[in-house]
Amino acid sequence: MKRFIIVSLVFVLLLSAVVFAEKGGNPSPPGLEDKEVKGQGVDKDSPASAKDNKSSGKEAPGKSDAAGLQIHKNMSKAEKDQVLDQLRNKTLGNKQLLESRLENVSNRDKQKVFRNQNTVREAVMNLLALREAGNFSGGIGQNISAIARGFDNSVNKTVEAEEAIQNRAGLMRFFFGGEENAAATIQAELNQNRVRLQQLQRVREEYDPEFQAFIDEQMLLIEEEQTRLQELAQQELGDKGLLGWLFK
Repeated sequence: MKRFIIVSLVFVLLLSAVVFAEKGGNPSPPGLEDKEVKGQGVDKDSPASAKDNKSSGKEAPGKSDAAGLQIHKNMSKAEKDQVLDQLRNKTLGNKQLLESRLENVSNRDKQKVFRNQNTVREAVMNLLALREAGNFSGGIGQNISAIARGFDNSVNKTVEAEEAIQNRAGLMRFFFGGEENAAATIQAELNQNRVRLQQLQRVREEYDPEFQAFIDEQMLLIEEEQTRLQELAQQELGDKGLLGWLFK
């Protein structure tokens, strides 16, 4: 009987410790809160409402969008021109930064891959610069950041896939054709990027015409790279090799 009571007490104490630990909260997985473009000097996406709504801890629906829209709707032409000047300087700096990083890549094939896909990275950095230069907080700023990060994550995947295509050995390609898995990865990312472009087009409508033109330039960079990758994936899938038909 005493042994049963002792075992029961130990069980209750252990159960209480587990419940107490759970109430303390589980930390977020590493990197979950910071999904900004790494190594590009961009700001971390922290909603401005977190400071404005300390009491509730939640943002009122539509409030951030209205605040963000109001910022640039109230801008004078001189203020808009100043923001655009800052953007031009920033975009030039982004291009130079990406070019300088290519100098550290000794492999010619990899350098070619990075150079091609840097057009999307450049557009990503420029879109994030738009939010920063215009101080676009709330919904429109967060939407731009989220879409830009989505494109950047996609670039990381398509670069890896294109490197796999570049590294396809001559004999493997001769006998078994192209790298189908890599081509499938590229096509999957292209499909997701088409959705992101549609989202970006909708967000674009929330900005004044002066800023819409800037967003159009970034969309054009992304679309051009989309076309190149689509052609690459189709070419790779079309390369069946000498014996590839045996495994299709």
